[in-house]
Amino acid sequence: MVNHRFLKAGLLFLTGLLLLAPQGICEERASLARFVTALDGPLSASLVPSYLGRSCASGPSSSPSPHPSLQPMRGWWHTEAIEESFEIESHNKNPRELNEAISKVCRSRSPDIQDELEEESYTSTRQEWARQIAQVANCFQVSPLILLGIFERESECSPDTCYIGGCGGFGISSAGMNEVNEQIGMATHPKKALAQDETIRYLNEKLDTCIQSDWRERLYTESLLDFRGNFFRSLVYSAILLKTYLAVEKHSQIRKHATCGKGYLTCYRNALSRYNSTDPHYSKKVFTDFEKAFQ
Repeated sequence: MVNHRFLKAGLLFLTGLLLLAPQGICEERASLARFVTALDGPLSASLVPSYLGRSCASGPSSSPSPHPSLQPMRGWWHTEAIEESFEIESHNKNPRELNEAISKVCRSRSPDIQDELEEESYTSTRQEWARQIAQVANCFQVSPLILLGIFERESECSPDTCYIGGCGGFGISSAGMNEVNEQIGMATHPKKALAQDETIRYLNEKLDTCIQSDWRERLYTESLLDFRGNFFRSLVYSAILLKTYLAVEKHSQIRKHATCGKGYLTCYRNALSRYNSTDPHYSKKVFTDFEKAFQ
């Protein structure tokens, strides 16, 4: 015979753990919720908030993500903003300059990477990263140095990085991946997608003309693990996500009769706060990283 007083006390304790568990670890929270509920049926079900038991697969509503959804804004933000050039003149670096910047930024974050950076194979890889960052930044008209800062902050210059919040060199999360897939017209559930036709056409044209014509076969994915070890795929998704957030910020400034600030810096800071909403100092850190590269 189970003593329900002790059982209830145990359930309350486990429920407390659920509430303290990080929101981002949605699968662990869901598993613990299912375990608590299984202990005593109706009794435990009444103690566990329903949202804690949802699966990660249920989408952005199940738990916060480093890349917040744009859904509240999609119905009205100006599609013209996605076509805006957010290039910063002082950030327009050629591949050789970006190659040197990658070396400085990555070494300053991880001094023990010094020897690896000088190896011939790594030097070749670094040169290819620089070329690809320049290509993608120019295609979507965003700052290559901001992309470099994101690369360093999200993975410490390691394309093989994969953690709870995201995968790949640019830390693409499930919400970020889904957001990009919607904006390029490749949503998992097209009938529920709210991306505007003009935005889809613009991004598709860019992907076709200055990324690669077979991007649907070689870049598009619905699996986070596909970003791990694939620098270029992670970079392209990151650039589209950044451009989307910049467009939203540009529209927001227009509505407030304001501007993006000198060199679009205000819009970039706000867009970076959207890109990684878990770190309140994220935008400042990104700016600091690439500024070090050119001291």
